[in-house]
Amino acid sequence: SVSLIAAGEQVFTLTCATTQLQTSDSVTLRGLPAPSLDFTLTATRLLVGELATLQWGSTDAEECLASGDAEWSGTRALSGQVSLAATLGLREFRLQCRGPGGQVVRAVTLEGLPAPTLTLEIAASQIELGQSTQLIWNARSVSGCVASDGWSGPRAANGQESLRPNALGVHRYTLSCDALLPGRAIERSVELEVTDPLAQAKALFKQRQQRRQAAGLGDES
Repeated sequence: SVSLIAAGEQVFTLTCATTQLQTSDSVTLRGLPAPSLDFTLTATRLLVGELATLQWGSTDAEECLASGDAEWSGTRALSGQVSLAATLGLREFRLQCRGPGGQVVRAVTLEGLPAPTLTLEIAASQIELGQSTQLIWNARSVSGCVASDGWSGPRAANGQESLRPNALGVHRYTLSCDALLPGRAIERSVELEVTDPLAQAKALFKQRQQRRQAAGLGDES
């Protein structure tokens, strides 16, 4: 037997000789090119719902067959691309392409990680100066959380904290949590208004003073 080491025609010659005679014969064999396949995925780890593109291209093949995942099966063109939405867990996509010179198989995997969730709530959105309220939060599928604006520093994925601002006005509280994949984050904010407990009394007193002045009675002592 002989082995063809490259595509194309190769000539094999056999010569036999004696002391009086020599003879030879040749045969030509044509080596068929083995098929090649480029099979790539634009991302191998994504959050659930995010999209990746599966791309492929084959040469010296006559047919390609997809397998491995329920969404990816059956006969495929020799080249193309499809969009895939990440689902929770690990999925494998395989492609086998065949031609006269043999076959080639490639496989890629796509891992879907849970998308982060975050709730941030405040027990009362308006309080009087000197009072307090509770800030409550709960995050899931995150690697860490950081507080900013009216509070600061790292925070656990869930918890509660007492707020007692010492200044009037609107105070903003923001919490940002990183997803399980780098570069992804989720953020929530709430606002707390701190009012003057004597504001209403001061407003009423001012109105009475204005009415007295309008009546020519002078300021109320």
